[in-house]
Amino acid sequence: MTPDVPEGQSPFENAAEHASLGLPLPAGTRARFAKRLVERMARMFTSHQVAFNHATIDVLGHQQQRIEDLTLRVDELLHRIDALRSDFERVTEEIHQDQRRELGRWRSDHALVERMLHEIRVGRDTGDVAAAFSAEDFQDPGTSDQLYEDFEDLHRGSDELVRNRLSSYVPDLRKVEARGRVLDIGTGRGEFLELMAQAGIGAYGIDTNAAAVDRCRAAGFEVLHTDALTHLAQLPEESLAAITAFHLVEHLPFEAVVAIVDHSVRVLRPGGLLIIETPNPSNLVVGASSFYLDPTHRRPWPPPLLHFTLWARGFNPIDVRYLNPPAERLELPSELGEQRKLWNDVIERLNQLLFAPNDYCVIGHRVGP
Repeated sequence: MTPDVPEGQSPFENAAEHASLGLPLPAGTRARFAKRLVERMARMFTSHQVAFNHATIDVLGHQQQRIEDLTLRVDELLHRIDALRSDFERVTEEIHQDQRRELGRWRSDHALVERMLHEIRVGRDTGDVAAAFSAEDFQDPGTSDQLYEDFEDLHRGSDELVRNRLSSYVPDLRKVEARGRVLDIGTGRGEFLELMAQAGIGAYGIDTNAAAVDRCRAAGFEVLHTDALTHLAQLPEESLAAITAFHLVEHLPFEAVVAIVDHSVRVLRPGGLLIIETPNPSNLVVGASSFYLDPTHRRPWPPPLLHFTLWARGFNPIDVRYLNPPAERLELPSELGEQRKLWNDVIERLNQLLFAPNDYCVIGHRVGP
């Protein structure tokens, strides 16, 4: 049975009063002298027990204090955990809200793209695609063919410059030339056909610009005066080794580009190539300024969008190459000393935005051996 502890006294204080042998003998106690004599004689046998009792009480008292301290710390930790749990739940809810908003936007965009692709598929299956995207989709109404030829002569660069830039594609076409001819869509002044002739690779071109067609034919190249969708729709399946389109897609609506990609999958032989080159809007100078110098440009094509379009329609693998970097770049003056390190990242980021390559291409491989 546990003895009652007086009010205001801890169990250890109460135990300390009883750790020694016997109880206090107040004055007037009967046989007080005899009892004290017995107590003193008993100390010879109980002194160690008394020491043990006091030591045990001290140890237990320290342990009790530690338990109380740990209890306080646990309470503090539980309070902090509750606060962290509350913060976590709040942040999680904010993230979920952001995700729901992003998912809503994605579903909206996805629905739009699916609707557009559905319309294209329906048109392709019914044979109406070529009629839907005729020559006016490839050339602004009212634009003089010769006027546009003069514009290209002035702003695209010399024939030699364009040939040098396009020469990087010759090794790619060497790998597939045994599969058949190469079709160049939007052949323009014929620089690429000239490269193909010099390399001994069979190729022909098409263009909607009558002046460009006459110019190429006068140079001895085979060029048809027609638009891409009309011509591709007339070609038999697996009849070409490669299709090239240099600076064409930026002139076309999205649906027309997807239709060209679909036709390309059909008319290319397994292992054949679809090569599309276009201005790189990742370069802010191109995307915000020089792109709009050409009045027939509709919209720039960011690299991920063009890559996705080829992948979604069946090309795999797809290579992306960045071309024609500008010569100028921002450089830090050497006088900055230690501050140069602080500005390096800023200057590099500006160089990526302002002086990224002017053009890029995607090269889609027709699935097959």
